[in-house]
Amino acid sequence: MGVGSIVTTRDSHLLTYLGIDQYHVYEIRELDDSEARELFSKHAFLTHQNFKIRTDLVDSALNHAKGLPLALEVLGSFLRGRREYEWKSALDEISTAPKKGINDVLKISYGGLEPKVKEIFLHITCFFKGWDTEYVKKVLYSCDLKAVIGLQILMERSLIRIESKNIQLHDLIQLMGMDIVNQESDDLGKRSRLWLYDDVVDVLSSDMEYCVVKAIVVELLEPTEICIGPDDFTKMRRLRLLILRNVHNSFQDPICLPNELRWFRWDGCAPQIPKFSSGRKKLVGLDISNCGITVVPNQFKGFQNLKYMNFSYYDSLVRMPDLSFTPNLEELYMHNCKSMVEAHESIAYHDKLQVLDLRECLELSVFANELKSKNLRRLHLEKCTKFERFSDIPHKLKGLEELYLQTTAIKGLPTSIENLISLNQMYIYNCKNLEHVPSSIYKLQNLTHLEVSSCTNLIGFPKYEDSVDLCMKTGYICRGTILLVFLHPSLSVIICAT
Repeated sequence: MGVGSIVTTRDSHLLTYLGIDQYHVYEIRELDDSEARELFSKHAFLTHQNFKIRTDLVDSALNHAKGLPLALEVLGSFLRGRREYEWKSALDEISTAPKKGINDVLKISYGGLEPKVKEIFLHITCFFKGWDTEYVKKVLYSCDLKAVIGLQILMERSLIRIESKNIQLHDLIQLMGMDIVNQESDDLGKRSRLWLYDDVVDVLSSDMEYCVVKAIVVELLEPTEICIGPDDFTKMRRLRLLILRNVHNSFQDPICLPNELRWFRWDGCAPQIPKFSSGRKKLVGLDISNCGITVVPNQFKGFQNLKYMNFSYYDSLVRMPDLSFTPNLEELYMHNCKSMVEAHESIAYHDKLQVLDLRECLELSVFANELKSKNLRRLHLEKCTKFERFSDIPHKLKGLEELYLQTTAIKGLPTSIENLISLNQMYIYNCKNLEHVPSSIYKLQNLTHLEVSSCTNLIGFPKYEDSVDLCMKTGYICRGTILLVFLHPSLSVIICAT
């Protein structure tokens, strides 16, 4: 390349490959309102046009293009010289199916993707616009798709972007992806993905012997009735992903799901825990929250691949299920299970468990006598208002980094707290029954954030005996409440207030 050369590309990774630093890269953004209107008018209106087009129709066309220069030019040229009724008809059609000229150009970036990255792109365009990126990554990985590199490639191709931790993309790119799926077949059962309620109802009610659908995500604004028979999903032998939100099944028997399913989520309306066929299950994520189920049956034998479970907002759930048959479980969410009185003992020994969320389980009084989970990274017990005793830690644990005990009924911490050698955040504020903190807390050399406040029965903070380190000071006590404490250099300040 010569001096002053300009390189244009759809793939930002190419610029990195060529050694062009980011200070010399200009990313072309969508046009602002005035620029978009000017470009569109240039292509849409004849110089001596003797009739006018309603302002709302022009605004509708601009809104559809959303500042994309290509869309403005193609739409403008298509509408040039047409009457108002033709504009209205065309815009109504375009709102559900993108214009061919736009689609063909947008597909250039899609066509150069590897097959697995295409799968990720179609999942996002059909299902996951606006969803939390980390959640989508888990879903994609469960479906054997490499999410991190896949999302990076899609961002480099300007097909998606990450905003405030959520996945976003241009409306026209989304329509293009949906159109690719719709073009797979006129037969709904022979399309790879379904996202419209009516389409799902049609496929479930059909007598099709062989169905190729591998992903269904239906999100509705209001709870809507559907009739799903016990065996309706078993004919979908290739189904990998099933997410239903605000879909209420009028058929009360539990549904049976295919063993190939990798991720199942049913928010708010699942009448019962689903069943699976006998044999090895490949389920990785089970996400059923905000339901009226009173008992979670101990039916998790054979779920060797299960990594993520969410049973939150079960107001009537009394006991946690036995999870000893899910050895690869990494994250368990059971927050707001307000009637649950105890955690199952199996939870304390899970070697793969990394996140355990039991917050706002108001009746929870027993967690575990001993904590032995080697890889537990984050433990939430906040707002468990009947929880009085934290577990002993018989051995050094390198995993736990965050511990949330605020607004519990604990009276003290065990001296074995020192065995949480990687702990860097601990919250024990608003614990009205807390009377003492063991001096072994000073041995937590990785602790960087500790908050102790509104613990009105705390009679004193343990005295630090080692005076060699002049940076360390004891706490200042005022009417039984710690105001400010300096511990060791890595733990700079504990901010506490009444």
